[in-house]
Amino acid sequence: MLSTLAAQHPERALELAESLLTGNLRSTVYYAAFNQMATTAPAAAAARALQLPPSLARENVLQTVASQWAQADPAAALAWAKNLPPGQSRNSALQTIISAQANADPVSAAALALTLPPGGSRDNLLGNIASQWAQTDPAAAMEWVKKLPPGRAQTEAGRNLASTLAATDPAAAIAFVNTSLTGRAQQDALGMVASQWGATDLDGALKWAKTLPEGPGRETALSNLSDQWAVNDLAGAAAFAQTLPPGNTQNQFLNSVAQHWAADDPKDAAAWAVKLPPGEGRSQVLISISSAWAENNPEEAARFVESLPAAGRQAEAINTVAALWAGNDPKAAITWAAALPEGPLRDGAVQAVIGQWAAIDLEATGRWLEAMPAGKSRDETVGNFAVQLSGQNPADAVKWAESIVDPAVRSGHLETVVQNWLQSDEAAARLWIQNSALTPEMKTRLQTRLLGQ
Repeated sequence: MLSTLAAQHPERALELAESLLTGNLRSTVYYAAFNQMATTAPAAAAARALQLPPSLARENVLQTVASQWAQADPAAALAWAKNLPPGQSRNSALQTIISAQANADPVSAAALALTLPPGGSRDNLLGNIASQWAQTDPAAAMEWVKKLPPGRAQTEAGRNLASTLAATDPAAAIAFVNTSLTGRAQQDALGMVASQWGATDLDGALKWAKTLPEGPGRETALSNLSDQWAVNDLAGAAAFAQTLPPGNTQNQFLNSVAQHWAADDPKDAAAWAVKLPPGEGRSQVLISISSAWAENNPEEAARFVESLPAAGRQAEAINTVAALWAGNDPKAAITWAAALPEGPLRDGAVQAVIGQWAAIDLEATGRWLEAMPAGKSRDETVGNFAVQLSGQNPADAVKWAESIVDPAVRSGHLETVVQNWLQSDEAAARLWIQNSALTPEMKTRLQTRLLGQ
């Protein structure tokens, strides 16, 4: 009903939103009303939007108006945006209008974009302009990107331009990258060429990538092809991965192979992975396989990670399985984790399960923790639970933190819990500190460290 009102009587909808509505519902009505107003009277819509109090909702409305206005009358929209006071509203409106203008007049759009303040938003806008320009006049677009000063702006524009060219003419894209870009811009652009070319001609892209000279560009190109290769030729990708020197590129290839293999047959994938040479690559592969396995059969995945050598990031693999299992069946997961041999592996697995379980069922998690025997494991697990709980119920969280036996562990977790409480309800947190049974020294330390007094 509100959407209908906003479409038929936008001013009445705005009055309703400003007087009665809050939060997301108000933002939704704002969007519908201003979108309707901007289609028929964009100048009036823009003037009305500026009357809203400064907020994220107003920023979103201004971008909506700018987008609609730019489609109908880009010159008028641009003149309006240029006259806005300096600040985020002006920058966002200009970016929206310039992006819409890039199709019709990329030369003007590029010049205007360079007048915006440097930063990630401008860099992304330049990248979008390069992509659109390359579709209509690739030669002019390449010349423009070549003249950009080295840095993030040229990197973003160069990679987008190369990606667009590679979709239809990979040879031209490669020539542009090799003759016009250097450093990080060239490295990223080679990766984009590989991705686009590989999507339509994997064999051709692989043949080219293998001929690249050793260095970051070759690594990026091969890494970007690893996933597509694994999808199309799992055995070939696995064999090639083992011919690569140890490092990021080999690890990327091995991981892509492991993820696709484990999705189809985790047992075979695990049998292949354990035969890989020891090292970071194998460790990461085993974690990836454990994760994929746990999604479908956590019991088998649990038995597998228990069999792994401790030196190969076994703890991380166990925690991964524990967390994934807990997301579907926390009671079964905690039963398995608690039955592991006493020590850091068990402690980590239990804490991984508790973290997931608490997000699903706080009461059940609390009952399990209450029955946990006193000791170091309980202290650490309860402490982490208290910190997690402090975002929802800080009063209960401090009670859990106070139940920790070890004074040092209790103090550390209490400080974190109270700090979180101060951020959500400073008055209540101060009152708790004042009335708590903490020693005077602890109260003073909490007040000075956490309240900045």
